[in-house]
Amino acid sequence: MNNDLKALIVKRGVLKGVATRFKNFLDSVEEESTSSTRIEDRLKRFGTSLDRFRDIHYQILLIENNDIHAAEYESFENSYFDHVDNAKNLIKKVTPTASVPHMQNHQNQPSKINFPQIKLPEFNFIFRTVNIPIFLL
Repeated sequence: MNNDLKALIVKRGVLKGVATRFKNFLDSVEEESTSSTRIEDRLKRFGTSLDRFRDIHYQILLIENNDIHAAEYESFENSYFDHVDNAKNLIKKVTPTASVPHMQNHQNQPSKINFPQIKLPEFNFIFRTVNIPIFLL
């Protein structure tokens, strides 16, 4: 095994360690005492791991293409998406939701708006019909 391949495998191992630490963090989160921003920050940092792992994986495949490396990538990809999904679910659990009071009841009731009375001026005039000769029209 050449030195480049060894170095890439070590880098891949480091990223697998990052995934393990992220999983351990998610497992240790106590919903009552952890803020959603803390989880979001960790998720944001972890979010680049798959791209970095993919780059390393492609470099490994250029040197040595075998099924072991493909299995490593598939395993990491599956665990990555599991961890991201778990983190998003945790964020939903720890994020306080504002209660919306019975929106359906308000939608079914007609609105009753009381506009002020506006007094319109009254016009008292007599409309007269005027006979205009047709040739003037």
